[in-house]
Amino acid sequence: MSKTDEDRWLRQGITAVKAGNRTEGREWLMKVLAADDHNEQAWLWLSGAVTSPEERRVCLENVLTLNPDNNLVQKGLAKLEETAVPPDVPVHRQTIRRQRAAVSTAQALLYPERQEETWEWVDPTPNMTPGEAATYQAEEIYDDVWTRGEAICGYCAQELTANDTKCPKCQRNLLVKTFQYEKNSPNLVVFWVLLLGLGQLYLIQAIFDVVVERNLLLAVFDAILMSIFFVLAIGAYFRQVWAYPAGTLLFSLVLIGGLLRLLIPFDLTLLNLGVWDQAITEVSESLVDGLGIFLRGFRLLTAVLGLITAIFWVPSDFARTQQRQIARLGRRLKTGRDYDLAARRLTEKGLWATAVLHWQRAAALEPYRLPYQIKLGRAYARLGFQQRALDTFTAVRQRTTDQALQVKLDKFIQAVQTANKDS
Repeated sequence: MSKTDEDRWLRQGITAVKAGNRTEGREWLMKVLAADDHNEQAWLWLSGAVTSPEERRVCLENVLTLNPDNNLVQKGLAKLEETAVPPDVPVHRQTIRRQRAAVSTAQALLYPERQEETWEWVDPTPNMTPGEAATYQAEEIYDDVWTRGEAICGYCAQELTANDTKCPKCQRNLLVKTFQYEKNSPNLVVFWVLLLGLGQLYLIQAIFDVVVERNLLLAVFDAILMSIFFVLAIGAYFRQVWAYPAGTLLFSLVLIGGLLRLLIPFDLTLLNLGVWDQAITEVSESLVDGLGIFLRGFRLLTAVLGLITAIFWVPSDFARTQQRQIARLGRRLKTGRDYDLAARRLTEKGLWATAVLHWQRAAALEPYRLPYQIKLGRAYARLGFQQRALDTFTAVRQRTTDQALQVKLDKFIQAVQTANKDS
């Protein structure tokens, strides 16, 4: 084994630690130390790759043994002393690890926890969903609507009886009609695209009526149909209920009109309203007839596809059901981000109590994402649960080292404390 191999392993280990791949970096550095346990750089970088404070202390002490004047290591050991937990203090440890690349060499060595976050934390606001079991366990210190398992208003978190159709506190109507499926299906996309396509075909037909048929009245009629289909396409895109029956009816009328046109040919040349450039009349009649047949056939095909889509595939997208606006978790949500996005959409509708349940679940799934906790605390404060809000903000304040965020949280805490005094 040559010195060249050791240098190569050392470079690979340092590169891995800088990139946040601490497991890989640890393996390379251990190979270096197995060959030469007096390699100061290997011990130094290994201190940024190990997972426990005890292991890191051993690495840094070995560096000091080899080089007592290393100021960087002295600072690292001092930092370990500051953050050490006394052995007689019982703590509940929830280990959360996230690896990320270091922004500098000093950060990789002095602040390895920023590359792999680990903390001890007991959540003061456990994810207790009314009517459901908790997602994770924590010491429950509250006795309120979030722990009793009763139905609560999705807007203001007021407890409800089975016969309540209007919230006794916020006076909001609890029985509302909502879409059976929250998200649009691909079938709805096909539906509004066919409406838009038929509108474009009528635009082409209107141009054809003017340039080739020289029939202004028919062109105006086709232009009106074009506008109607464009409006229907926009309505279907935004899932307006009226767009479905209107679109289905017009697809049917286009299909019936096209079939009648094929079965009972009629001549509209009597509606000619002007004399046009003679060059247009020189266009081959066979070409004109062929283009007209193509447009009519394509229009018929689009109408058939639209009608099939409207009858068999799209009805569920426009189906609505009456729901009682009690706080409950949404369906088909998996990650913390899913629950966070759902909560934000709920707040836009005023459903703050329902949003709280979603932020509780987001915080339970991804407790290392402090914004979820902050949003949860603000929602608690908005609904009047000041003690929960205060405990949530305090817990986040203890976990963050971001000074700007600490100042922001101090303001939240002060506002909640003021609200508690006023009440």
